[in-house]
Amino acid sequence: MSKIFNNSELSFKDLRKICSDFVKKLGVKRIIFNNRGKYVKGTYNCFNKIMYINTDQTETEMLHALFHELGHHQAVQDNKWIDYHYNRVDNLSGEEIFEIENGIDKIAEKLWSIYVDCKMWGRYKYAYPKAQKQQIINEFIVPYNK
Repeated sequence: MSKIFNNSELSFKDLRKICSDFVKKLGVKRIIFNNRGKYVKGTYNCFNKIMYINTDQTETEMLHALFHELGHHQAVQDNKWIDYHYNRVDNLSGEEIFEIENGIDKIAEKLWSIYVDCKMWGRYKYAYPKAQKQQIINEFIVPYNK
């Protein structure tokens, strides 16, 4: 099977088109690309199946964000972490949130290996790597979750 993302020399416009067509085939209703998001590289809304990708990053970073958000989409489709995706998360600890997000990264990494040519784009880069767990919890999760 040929990888969908097999050319790292695409123009920004061409990459957006491929991303849009690709996520729709996987059940995402719409993907929005712009640079208006504050402090986020991407988001996924499980209620309306709309994905947002911040364009204020490199093409490679955008692709990593896209696959992280696809990890959320896939988790919802598989009924994983339903409370996390559909309810407020104030009752979850930073540790619990990190573990869920790292689990999302694991799903994203599997999707990446299926659809992305790693010779062209490299390996999937975790948004929530275990090596930076405490730093991420202290700097991003705990302040955001207050």
